This record gives sequence, structure tokens and C-alpha cells, in this order.
Amino acid sequence: MPYYRGWEYLSEAVESLQAQTLQGWELLIVAEKDHDAEDLFARFVQMDERIRILINPGIPGIAASLNYGMEQAVGEYIARMDADDISLPQRLEKQVAYMDAHPECGVCGTWQRYFGGEQERLHCPPAEHEDIRASLIFNCEMCHSTVMLRKCIFEENALRYDGSYAAEDYELWTRAIRVTRFHNLPEVLGEYRWNGQNITQGKMDILSAESAQMTAKNLMDNLGIAVSPVHIPFLNGWRNEIAVISVDSFAVCRAAIRRERTLLAEIWTANQTKAVYQQDALLRTLSRRWKNADRLQRKPVRSIEQLLRTYWRAVLFYAIAYLRHQIKKRLCTSRQ
Repeated sequence: MPYYRGWEYLSEAVESLQAQTLQGWELLIVAEKDHDAEDLFARFVQMDERIRILINPGIPGIAASLNYGMEQAVGEYIARMDADDISLPQRLEKQVAYMDAHPECGVCGTWQRYFGGEQERLHCPPAEHEDIRASLIFNCEMCHSTVMLRKCIFEENALRYDGSYAAEDYELWTRAIRVTRFHNLPEVLGEYRWNGQNITQGKMDILSAESAQMTAKNLMDNLGIAVSPVHIPFLNGWRNEIAVISVDSFAVCRAAIRRERTLLAEIWTANQTKAVYQQDALLRTLSRRWKNADRLQRKPVRSIEQLLRTYWRAVLFYAIAYLRHQIKKRLCTSRQ
């Protein structure tokens, strides 16, 4: 559990671990040197001998703290959790049971509920390895604060968080997926506090740009596909850039939809030759991805041909959206 600021939520996070049905654990809280929870740390250690407080001795930041905590951990499995989140009582027990029964699995996550903001929502990433693997082309489909890692796999393959990335978890998963199997338990076992302060707009912009660059890198490394530089910004998994630009320029929007369609077809064709991704899993991933363009899609597509045939429906949707926005804009101007 890395820690820097936010002492008002820390006790609730720790209490959720003390309420676990599996009791054989140690909690390593890895704090930055200038943390704000000295009194709480002293109380934790006094009341529960399973809690250890560590101070990040190296470069400040979450990646360095996580790497240091992983080095100091003595358990067979390493569970991740943020200092303002909550683990449901059976989380550790169910993850340990799954990993004990599946020694080939090196990373096990769960579904997660976002709470604390105006709109609660669930993050339900794919459960099976092949679906996760294909999904990682475009998105970080592991809820970081719920994952459990098999320590020996990460040690044997020198897998560590890279602090040069803002999305240090996504970048790590793109490397780890090459050497071990992933799984997500399809039930909510973690709760992620989302109060509008977790990610600043500046960091959101960095994450968006970084996500797009990682997607482009994934496509080149795994399928040999070079994405046009003009389309790379549209590949981020944080926001739908096609929708963002649709209000200002339909011509630019239509060009982006056309490039997206061409790219998805290229991904499918390249995989037919290289056989990197399981076909059904890749089709599900491409279908989800295409929803950025085809906002009228209600059911997963059954074939790549069906997906590609909806190009004009996607164009029509954004044409109407653009016209509506322009009419509304002119009405507002005339009233002023």
C-alpha cells in the first residue's frame, strides 16, 4: 500500500484488510519521506503486529514505492491496494484460492466499484486471459488496486514498475502478459474511491497521451502495424477523441472514423498471419473499440465484416451530432 497524502481515508482502508476472512497476511505501508500520517502509523503498528511501515528510500513516487514494497514482501503472493480504497472481506481469500488452484496464473484482479463521487459505476474488465490479452492493446483492463501478483514470476522475469510512465500499471501489464497468465475474478471485491481529486486535469492529459502512445507501441511490437502519427492521439483509452472533435469539424471527425475503420481491419488482417491473439477475443476487443465510432452499436458484432459494414452508420451518427451542436451554438449566439 503506497502512501503519500490522504490520512482521512487511511484508517478505513486498513480496517477493510483487518476484516478479511483470510487472516494470514502482512500489510506493508510504503510511505514517502514527507508523509502526513505519523500518528496513524504508530497506532497501526501498536494494534496489529501484521502491519509494517516502510519509508521509500529512493526516488519519490508510486512506482518506486511499489517496487520497494515488492522487494521487502516475504509472502508468496503480493496484493495491491491504494490507501484510500476498500477491499471487500473475501477479496484475499478468493484470490489466494484461485491462484493456488491455477499455478500458471501470475496476475489476478477483480471487478471494482467506483464510489465517493456523483456517479457510482462498476469497472468489469474481462475475466479470461485471452480476452485480457487482446484488451490490453487499447486499455488497461486490470483494476490496479485489486490485483494479486505471484511474487516469483515477477522476480524471475525482473518485472518492476517503470516510474517514467504515469500509467505505470498499464505499462507493466503489457510486459507481464508476455510471460504469465492473467485472470480477473468476475465479482466486485474492491472499491475505488473516486471523489474528483484522484486525477488532476493535467495528469488526465498526460495519461491520455501516454495511453495512445502505448497502444501504438503495442500494435508495432505485437503485430508490426505502424499507426499514422495523425491518428495516434485517437488511440487513448481515457476519452473518445472522435466525440471530442465532432463538435468542431465534421470533416476531421469523418477522417478519423475512416482511419479507425482502416486500422481495425489492418489489426484483424495482421493477426490472421501472425496469430498473436485468439480470434474470438480479438473480435470482442475490436467490437468494443469500434463503439467510439459506431455509437449506435447495441450488440457485439459477430464478424469483422459486420463491424466494417457499419462505417456509414457511424458517419451518419456524428454528422447529426455535429449539426445539432452547430444549431444549438447559433441559437445561443442569436439570443445574446
